[in-house]
Amino acid sequence: MSNDIHVFTDADLDGAVSYLTLCWFMGKKLSVTVTTEKNLKNDFETFLKNNNIDSYKRVYILDVDISRAPELYDRSNITILDHHLGSINCTYEFKNARTFIENEGSACKLLYKKLKEIYNKDLDQNKKLLVSIGHDYDSYTLKNREVSVGLNILFWNLQGNRLEKVAEKYSEGFIPFTSDENKIILFYRNKIKKHLELTPVYSALVTLGKREVKICSVMTDFCINEFAQEIIELTKSEVGIVVNPKTQSVSFRRSKQSNIDVSKLASRLCKGGGHEAAAGGLITPEFMEFTKLLNQTDRFL
Repeated sequence: MSNDIHVFTDADLDGAVSYLTLCWFMGKKLSVTVTTEKNLKNDFETFLKNNNIDSYKRVYILDVDISRAPELYDRSNITILDHHLGSINCTYEFKNARTFIENEGSACKLLYKKLKEIYNKDLDQNKKLLVSIGHDYDSYTLKNREVSVGLNILFWNLQGNRLEKVAEKYSEGFIPFTSDENKIILFYRNKIKKHLELTPVYSALVTLGKREVKICSVMTDFCINEFAQEIIELTKSEVGIVVNPKTQSVSFRRSKQSNIDVSKLASRLCKGGGHEAAAGGLITPEFMEFTKLLNQTDRFL
């Protein structure tokens, strides 16, 4: 493991694939801290207390919105790669750090494109396939829905250090699911179906800009993306909202046919952010007022 390089990466699947992508191009395993937008500032400050950051050749921050404390990361030996709206909006604040902050569907695809150009080489087919699957899920494109959704279900089903386990299993790129893994995926698909049979779904036509947009919503605390996609399809909506009562958070997703920028909705209603196809934030008074527009749908299952 390299001791002159350290990586901060997001706790989700895109963060894990981004970390693997960086390791592949550098040809070595890198020390890493798994974090989130909420925890990055504290995790980074802890790192500074326990380490001499000037002794590191390079510190990477991957797939994490850095807008809460951008000044903390503006150092000449830091590289920031991200695609979230919050990071995009504060790019101008960086004078010293190297930044690759762009409006891309996923961090892993953005990182792959940049490193392919910098190193003037490509990854082998199985590694590129994993990047493609990670991008398909995080961008909410879902061209290969069965695989990308299945991989995310397996990722969150892992116990303990998810990143470490994913990095070990997919060290040489994507490999097909085992029969046991397919059973886990099927279990969660059935669990989602059962939950939707018992849980109210709400929807409404809401004016956004110059047109009316159908928006639907459901409440759950697991498989957030999967629930969003299900209710979008079942109610034929453009935008799906999933409210998580455990974390007091709100997730926004859009249909593949929509061009609505849900990060703007998350910012306006939930003090959040994200990217065009997928975003999130907190339950706020503004969001609670917005929910008054939604009505329970007829049972559609």
